[in-house]
Order: sequence, then C-alpha cells, then structure tokens
Amino acid sequence: MSDPKYIEEELAAQKTRTFETGANRNSDEGKLDYEGALSPLVLKRCAEYSLKHNVMEDGSIRTADNWQKGMPLGVYMESAFRHFVAWWGWHRDPLNLEGTDVEEAICGLLFNASGFLHELLKEKRREAEAVRGAEILRETPDRGFPGMGDVNPRTGRIEIPREDYVPPPGSAGFMDQD
Repeated sequence: MSDPKYIEEELAAQKTRTFETGANRNSDEGKLDYEGALSPLVLKRCAEYSLKHNVMEDGSIRTADNWQKGMPLGVYMESAFRHFVAWWGWHRDPLNLEGTDVEEAICGLLFNASGFLHELLKEKRREAEAVRGAEILRETPDRGFPGMGDVNPRTGRIEIPREDYVPPPGSAGFMDQD
C-alpha cells in the first residue's frame, strides 16, 4: 500500500515545471490560454476596424469602448446578420460582389457577436450578484436596517412586515401613522 503523503508530493512534483535556469513554475494545465485562443493578426485588424468606425456620420468621434455602455441585443443581432450576409455572399461568389470588403464584414460580425456576448455576460453577472446579495441578507438577518424584513426566496426581494412599514413622507397614509 502506498503512502498517501508520498503520492501527494509526487503529484505536486508532476505539476511543477523546472526550467534550464533552475526557475520553477506551477503547471499551466487547466489555465486559460489567451495566447493560443486569440490571433494577434485578427485582434489588430479588429482594432483597426473599431478605430475606423469610431467616427460617426456627423464627424464626431466616440471612444473605442463606447459600445460597453450597452445596446439592446436586437441591435447587435441585426447588424451582425447584415455583416454575416455580406461575408457569406463573398464566400459564395467573390467575383460577383464588387465592393464587398470581406475583412470589414468579418470584423463587423465579430464586433457585433462580441457586443451581444458582452451583454449576456453582464446580465449573468448581475443575476449572480443579486442572488449572492439575497443569500448574504438571508445569512445575516441581524445586519439589515431597522425594520428590514426577510428575503423572499422565490423573488429575491426584501419583504417588510406590514407592521414595520412606514410610508415615505408625502405618500398616502403618511399622516395616518400612530
């Protein structure tokens, strides 16, 4: 039977990289590989596309990250589809689509797909933060404000018991309080 401590040390040694210089690093196994997943050529071309399209029709210039302020998903989808159709048309018959810049079409498609995904991920993060906030409130009921009620597990909303509710000044029923 093997010694568990020895097995643990052996596994740790297998996950450590030692270089010719003697320097050591943990294994990169299971870590995101941005360098392998992305192409510097494509990123540069997309940045050029973005720079070109930062100039609005009226001549004003928007910042490169302006899109991160948010747009409806439908705006991204409609634009992406137009760029896709231009790319697809070029692919099917590159000689018959004079004036189609396939690089522009692909960059436009990538931009819109990225914007769409960005919005989905922002919403996913907001939902996760709301759930976590509700969990924190549920875990620490004594840390709320005076009169704070419980979190409804179905809606995630704070429910204030009727007897603790005080309407804001100027609202109906404010002067009716004892």
